[in-house]
Amino acid sequence: MPYPYILSTLLLTAFLPFAADATPIDCAQAGKATERAICTNEKLRELDEQLDYAFRRLRQALPDEAAASAVTEQKGWLHRRNRCNEDHDCLVRSYSDRIKLLHDRWRTTVAYQPDEIDLDAMAQLREAIELKRQTDPEFPLEKALETFSVKREMTTMESIHDKEQNGVRLDASQRPKGVSKNEWRMFLADATLRLDERGRYKQLRYSWLDVDSDGRRDLIITYTDGGTALCNTVGVARQAENGLLNANDIFRSLYSLRDDPYLLFTACARGHNQSAEWIKINGRVYAAYRDSHHGVDEISLLNPAPSKKNVTTPRIGIRYGYDLKVKRNAQTPKSLNLKAIDSALRKLEDGALRTPKAICPIPKGTPQEMRGLYETFGTSHYSSEVAADFPIWLDKQCYIARLDSHFGDYFKDLGIWAYLLLRHPEEDQEKAIAYSLTGRRYIKSIETGLAKFGG
Repeated sequence: MPYPYILSTLLLTAFLPFAADATPIDCAQAGKATERAICTNEKLRELDEQLDYAFRRLRQALPDEAAASAVTEQKGWLHRRNRCNEDHDCLVRSYSDRIKLLHDRWRTTVAYQPDEIDLDAMAQLREAIELKRQTDPEFPLEKALETFSVKREMTTMESIHDKEQNGVRLDASQRPKGVSKNEWRMFLADATLRLDERGRYKQLRYSWLDVDSDGRRDLIITYTDGGTALCNTVGVARQAENGLLNANDIFRSLYSLRDDPYLLFTACARGHNQSAEWIKINGRVYAAYRDSHHGVDEISLLNPAPSKKNVTTPRIGIRYGYDLKVKRNAQTPKSLNLKAIDSALRKLEDGALRTPKAICPIPKGTPQEMRGLYETFGTSHYSSEVAADFPIWLDKQCYIARLDSHFGDYFKDLGIWAYLLLRHPEEDQEKAIAYSLTGRRYIKSIETGLAKFGG
């Protein structure tokens, strides 16, 4: 059903006198071809809403003079948009390009710029990793993060309604242990933001920690998405003398999951291997955001103190190697040439195994529709990571192998969590046989620098 006003024009009137000649379009009386096209198409109306949000957000982030220029630019874009007339594809391109431009400019405007203290923190964390590497070559990162942990300074409250889950049901009549009277008073003052329609606290995690070193603990709010990706999105409400700042904005952002400066990061556990630990280096608190893949750990130091977006961050990249082998057990076929497989895994790890365009040689006369069976292993489930597809030769016969990893998951007792999938090139992947792999890891290299953050 058409809605009464086109937002991309309406939003300009909010900034009078900059846009005094811009009037809202009444969709009930839309006369221009472009107006009718937008009013009667759901996708175009949605794009118009997204553009309204992107422009308002940018306008609010800019100083007055720059904001006035932005309004003028937006009016110019409206004129260019109208040249599309009723051309749906033209309008979609025009809106999509404009939304991206506004979003990119907003991110640049609100971006936090790492300073010398942040760079020194990155250097100190690297030094700690190198030091721990000498005594614990498998878990130096974990040990280094423990060195700077602020867990003892944090108090966490959880609201979980499932009796089988661990957590503290928040009760307004009972102040949780470790929470001060003033913190509890501030929390309760915003309780209506955290109550669902049944009067219960929403399933969130709250942690008190002084993130800006002003002597007052701030409230870290974590929202867990119950979807397939199992993501946690985090925002920080800072404590001021009169209460918590931006709590309302954080909750609106948490439930819309928009890219707002009020949200610090999102970390997902399925289809990814992301997490964050709170640490303190040189008196400054960081969320050490960890994004793991097979053979790689990337740690971004996020500064939660400034009310700006962490767009470029200090990052430490750790590259791992593994001594991969097929795990031997009673179910391992005795006829399997384990030496040949282990040798191929070593060559893969050493970079000595070169995979041609077709993983296995394609016999002459192979029908076109069958050639793909020789060129790639096939599709993969989103919850696992394809580390490599490569050939393994067993008894002069080429087999297509896939190294399947759980995004670098690594355990003290098990080592790497990975599988080797093996199939004959004339068989589809449903007939592939899976073999569990074992392997201890070691660091190949450590790199540091500034990098774009997208979590």
